[in-house]
Amino acid sequence: MSDAQLPEDINGDESRDRTATSIINKIVAGSLRLRFLILFFTVLFICGVLYSFPLLPFDAYPALSPPRFATGTPWDAHTAV
Repeated sequence: MSDAQLPEDINGDESRDRTATSIINKIVAGSLRLRFLILFFTVLFICGVLYSFPLLPFDAYPALSPPRFATGTPWDAHTAV
């Protein structure tokens, strides 16, 4: 069993990096490299929220009554089924 090789060694690719390079690791590494760009977009997003928040309609007391509607029937004295 001492001659067992890892799959990378069997394929002859011994120079391959054995650390995990998931997409999350790439996103975090890119965010750390471009931290000023991330900070700029964060401030831009917060400014957009602060600008649009007062423009949103706000209903403090919603209508608590059930919706009402009228049904019409083609004949007199008949109700809708």
